[in-house]
Amino acid sequence: YNIVLTNHPYKTTPQCLLIQKLGNNGGAHGPLGGAQIVLGECDANESAKWTVDEKTGEVSSMYLDEEVCMTTGWPFLQMGSFVTPGNNKTVILLNEANDAANFALKNEDNVVLTSSIPPRSIQSFVLK
Repeated sequence: YNIVLTNHPYKTTPQCLLIQKLGNNGGAHGPLGGAQIVLGECDANESAKWTVDEKTGEVSSMYLDEEVCMTTGWPFLQMGSFVTPGNNKTVILLNEANDAANFALKNEDNVVLTSSIPPRSIQSFVLK
């Protein structure tokens, strides 16, 4: 999956959530560790590729040569996901900003969902 922000105020092309390696090569890496998340170009960028675990709903990446979970977003938009007992994929977005945020949820090259989340709100989406 790619997680794409479509209304970035300073960029004309869509921006994806990417893993950024820490400057000191530190951080909590491993199955339960997190990763610093930044905005960047989506195209052919391995640090923009995320996996959703079908059993736990955790969002993770192997970009750092070991699995790290997405435990954060950038300062205003955060996301989590899980799979329901009925096998529906559920995504929850939290917008902490004072402005709305347009976004697109992609699976590989296919756009699964495009929407906007109002300022200071939380939304859930069920993908069947």
